[in-house]
Amino acid sequence: MYEKELKQLQEEKWFVVHLSDRECNVCEIVGMKLVEELDQISDATYVPLSTNLSPELIKRYDVTQFPTVLFIYGNKIYKRYERVFSISDMMAELRRYIDLSN
Repeated sequence: MYEKELKQLQEEKWFVVHLSDRECNVCEIVGMKLVEELDQISDATYVPLSTNLSPELIKRYDVTQFPTVLFIYGNKIYKRYERVFSISDMMAELRRYIDLSN
């Protein structure tokens, strides 16, 4: 499960991976806000992943809290946000990473 998405993450482009749990209400809100914000950033792809459907993701990405958001480029994690974070600060940081990589 999620093999297509995981294979995509190896490409040389920016991904915002949102790891959530079915029982996490905050995760749903974060997901909606990320979709809204990422509509304005064409250089990043949003990848929502539910750890309920794929428990190996918890191990693979060392998830200890929900929600977890990762900035991944070329299969390397550049930034990790867990549990409490500002969406606007996160998007500003993503824009800086994208600018530096171009």
